[in-house]
Order: sequence, then C-alpha cells, then structure tokens
Amino acid sequence: MIKEIKIEGMKCMHCASAVKSAIEKISGVNSADINLENKSATVDFQETVSLEEIVSAIENQGFDVI
Repeated sequence: MIKEIKIEGMKCMHCASAVKSAIEKISGVNSADINLENKSATVDFQETVSLEEIVSAIENQGFDVI
C-alpha cells in the first residue's frame, strides 16, 4: 500500500531525514520518500501497518500531519 502524507514543519534536510528514519523504523514499512519542497512523505507499507502508527512516528519527531 502506498500513501502520501502531508507534513507541516519540515524546513531542512535534517528534518526530512529525521522523518524518513522514524517512518522506516516501523516494522512493515518498505520505504519512505520525503519531498521537502511539497512537505510530504510517500510511504510504501504493508497492510499490517496502520496509518496511525506512521502518523505517530512523524508527530513524535515534532512535526504535524495535516
């Protein structure tokens, strides 16, 4: 399953890297591509992963999912 998630607050590559790392640590996530310009993450994940888990990982890094 692939989902695009809009993220508020990412301003630099360090922010994007932190979000990517947090998402990819979730078991069942295949990949996360971060687009800093569009302020979004495109996440490829298995059905065993809930969207809430991904949102929580992003929010735990200090960013808001919109």
